[in-house]
Amino acid sequence: MRRPHTREPIRGPKEEKSGGLIDCVEKSLGDLSNKNVISALNLAFVDCYLGRTDVTAADYMPMFSRHATVKLYEALDCRKIVDRVNGYVKSLYEEVSKLFDASFLVEAKLESRLTIWVSTPTLPLEVNISWDPVLNVPFIPSSSLKGAVRAYIESYSGSNQAILSLKEKADVLFGSDRGGLGLVHFFDGYPIGCGEGGKLLEPDVITPHYSEVKGSIDEASARPVPIVFPTIARGVKFGVIVGIDYCDESGSMRLSNDDLVNLLEALKGAMSAGIGAKTSVGYGRLTATPHKLEPKNTGCGAGREATK
Repeated sequence: MRRPHTREPIRGPKEEKSGGLIDCVEKSLGDLSNKNVISALNLAFVDCYLGRTDVTAADYMPMFSRHATVKLYEALDCRKIVDRVNGYVKSLYEEVSKLFDASFLVEAKLESRLTIWVSTPTLPLEVNISWDPVLNVPFIPSSSLKGAVRAYIESYSGSNQAILSLKEKADVLFGSDRGGLGLVHFFDGYPIGCGEGGKLLEPDVITPHYSEVKGSIDEASARPVPIVFPTIARGVKFGVIVGIDYCDESGSMRLSNDDLVNLLEALKGAMSAGIGAKTSVGYGRLTATPHKLEPKNTGCGAGREATK
């Protein structure tokens, strides 16, 4: 979706009749690059709806989502954002490398758009996106990374011995109900490089035709409603940090440097297969490149603590 040189608010037929709503959204989300996105969108959503009688609640949400998404696309200065976030990622990695027996930092580049955490209630949008309220940027949640890597390992049926060797260690790596916490710790992935055209976000659209009512779809009630939603742009680079403990709570050595290297292979495979939503239709594909890899040959117990 190319950014127009000049843009008037895009209005559907119903929006032409409720221009006041569109004007309110445009005004409320002005100068969005200097505001906290979560606060600004939620405040605009409430302010522009209260007391309004020219649009129904069912129509309001997709109309607001459309214009808020376009505002995000136009207003956010990606280069300014990644310059700030890069410093945070570097500082975080320095601390992680001190705390864990081993760590690595991966640079992951999006080969397709990313849509993730679509149902989170953080932003008042029809289709949501994960957004950090403090750093004020979209991000890849650590839980999504951890879940994707575990699923990739457990479902892997190829011939790569590095990944096959991790199958029997899945509970040790990621934890289980009976075995407690895992020894691998994923951190949220943050944007450290801009996407195509210097953008961070891109608008996307889906057009549901039917509303499911009581488990059935009524063909006679087809009502196409285009829903515009934000995605993270192709080409955006993320910094992903992983920390690993080699020893469990009892002090027994459970992992090694070989497991660290093998886990990195699994992370690359999982990212290539896709992270987030709509991966079956090509979204969320990333190419991972190790930026830093720091294995440490440490023992357990007192000897291990002395090295930290």
